[in-house]
Amino acid sequence: MKTKMMQVLTAGILLSAAHGLCAQDSTNAFNANEFFKPYIAIGQNLAHGHGHDLTQKTWGGIGAYTAEAGVQFDYNPQGVKVRPNLGYARILGDPIEDKATYDLFGIFVGFDIVYQPPSWGNFSFTLGPSFHFWSVERVNSIGEARQGERAGKFGWRLGLGYDVMRELRVDFTYTATEWRSRNDTPWNPGYNPSLPAYFTIKASYKM
Repeated sequence: MKTKMMQVLTAGILLSAAHGLCAQDSTNAFNANEFFKPYIAIGQNLAHGHGHDLTQKTWGGIGAYTAEAGVQFDYNPQGVKVRPNLGYARILGDPIEDKATYDLFGIFVGFDIVYQPPSWGNFSFTLGPSFHFWSVERVNSIGEARQGERAGKFGWRLGLGYDVMRELRVDFTYTATEWRSRNDTPWNPGYNPSLPAYFTIKASYKM
């Protein structure tokens, strides 16, 4: 998806969220403890797509993880929530003699819209934009020591969640981001342009 189109979609999501906040029923009692819920989360990453091309393996072991913190705003009784987040993602490469392989490290900031209507019970669906600041570093002697541009890259995250209990949630998410956006060199798998993607299985604790 073109970056400009993704930015337009992001703007639409943010405007929809703002409209929902402004349209709250003023007669509803405000409960700060329910409206504002900080959370922390940690989980395992599984490389996919160009993320797999770069790392040459799907699961990088215990060291391939996401750590995240954020706040959940439960402002809509029909099940719409807003969840801004900040985190760190790590996907480790597998050193192979005849291929350039890389570790991926990235700080990200995002904004998820959560849909969890009462009829869904403990299940929820999330979708939202994110910005990743990737560092892509070689783990063997083939190829350049560093690859890619040192700038915030646009992406999307979608997922499914399940509330195990009031404070504990598990999520299965898919994140697709830009890594390089230059178009002045030929395309090669895992090189330029590249769109690393990954799955995450994580547990979140709401405070």
